[in-house]
Amino acid sequence: MVELFYEAKFDAAHRLMHHEGKCKNLHGHTWRVSIGVAGNPDPKTGMVVDFAILKLSAISLVMHYFDHATILNSADRELWMALEKYKLFLIDGEPTCENLARMIFDKIKEKLDCSLFTFVLSSVTVWESETSSARYCGL
Repeated sequence: MVELFYEAKFDAAHRLMHHEGKCKNLHGHTWRVSIGVAGNPDPKTGMVVDFAILKLSAISLVMHYFDHATILNSADRELWMALEKYKLFLIDGEPTCENLARMIFDKIKEKLDCSLFTFVLSSVTVWESETSSARYCGL
């Protein structure tokens, strides 16, 4: 079995409303997302999947929701009400790397019908900086 990865970057703001440090303030990151899929290469093409399929389906979904958005805890009502005329993405819970990795995995799995292919979605890794990331593994 071979695991492939496709990455994209997007800019978005967030805040951690239950954090005691400086991340309780609204701030932005250049986020990086890596989508991992695993499978056996097709004997004819030598590929598990064409990277274009990952780009068109998985990464376009990530960019649609998150690029230049403000990602907030749905309980952070005061802030999202103040920003409601802007691009918002609300999640249940804090918009941490851990929660975003799990949520992005779930959204991609819904959109990417793996039954049509010979691979499975194996992981999503989200970096909020060059040195800090979280990986959600679905296998």
